[in-house]
Order: sequence, then C-alpha cells, then structure tokens
Amino acid sequence: MSLTDVSVKQPQLADLGPVLKEWTRIIGEYCAVMEDDVPYWHNERADVSILAGAVWRRGGICLEEPATRKARGRSKRPGRADLLFALDGRYYVGEAKRTGATLGSCEAVQRVQNCLESACQDVRRYQEDADVLRLGIAFVVPHLVESRVDCCASLVKGFLDSLSDIAMDFAAWTFPKIEPAVHTWKRYLHPGVVLLGKIQG
Repeated sequence: MSLTDVSVKQPQLADLGPVLKEWTRIIGEYCAVMEDDVPYWHNERADVSILAGAVWRRGGICLEEPATRKARGRSKRPGRADLLFALDGRYYVGEAKRTGATLGSCEAVQRVQNCLESACQDVRRYQEDADVLRLGIAFVVPHLVESRVDCCASLVKGFLDSLSDIAMDFAAWTFPKIEPAVHTWKRYLHPGVVLLGKIQG
C-alpha cells in the first residue's frame, strides 16, 4: 500500500506541481532500489537533494547551497540558500527546515507549523532580485513506535487530515509502504515524508 498526493494552491506556483510529483517518484525509486533504506530519515540535506533532483528532471536548473545575500538588521552580508532554481523562466530561492512528528500526538501539527514558520523567517532574509520568488519549505518525517504498526494507515490519514489547519501554498507527500511501515530506527517506524511550502514577500 502506498499513499501519494500533490497540491499547489497558488496559480503563480503552478510550475511546481510537476516538480513535486517528480519528487514523490524519486523517493519511490530510491525505496525500490534501496530496500532496507528510505531517503527521508537521513537528514535535511538528503531531503533537499531529492527536491533538487526533481527540479533537474523536470527541465529546470538548480543549485544547492548557493552563495546569496542575507539581511542582518540594516546590513547585508554573504550567506547561503538551501536551493536556488529556475523553471520555465521563473526564478526561486528556497530555505528548508526539517522536523519529525509523532503520529497520533496532539503536538504534531504545532511541530509542523513551527518548522514551516522557521523556514519562512529564514527565507525572508534573502536579498534577491524582486523577480525571485522566496519559498519557505518544511520537510516533515512522521514516525510511530513499532508496537503501533497495525494502526499506521489510520494514524497517517489522521495526520494528513490535520495538516489542513496549516496555512500553506503547496504540499506533497508520499508514504511508499504504509503496511508495513518502512525503516526502523531506534524502534521507530518511518512510513513516509511530507513537504509543505509557502511564498514569502
């Protein structure tokens, strides 16, 4: 059983739809080849690399960790973005953050909200040209204890339903193998990953 979806709410971000679909496909391909591993439990850098790969596959160009300018109070200083990419003549800079979320926890949605807001705060500091869209991006890796594996599908559904309370401009998720949930680490199961994003002015 697998669960995958993509949603782009802002018309000006329509070009991201195919990229997000490609992101879910790449994760599925990785899981099919690396049977005992999933890419999204590693770290934020691994998450960003897959998104960058999706941009390239969909005909865009993309750099990870490019040099940029950041505002610090009234001054500007050199810094780095997580992503700088172009799609169909439009340019984007992105700042990504990553968090875990315990499925079935009442604190899960707040953790996701905090993660997305942190990414948005950081990307607002980038001093790019006016025609560059700034994106705050949150990667969320839900998990549950092994003893609750029988409840995995219902817990995932409840978690995804709860994300409707979060203000976002685009979202994608993929849960490649909900039953059984894939990859055990410290007795936790990691069935999938969620990507949420928001434009910043």
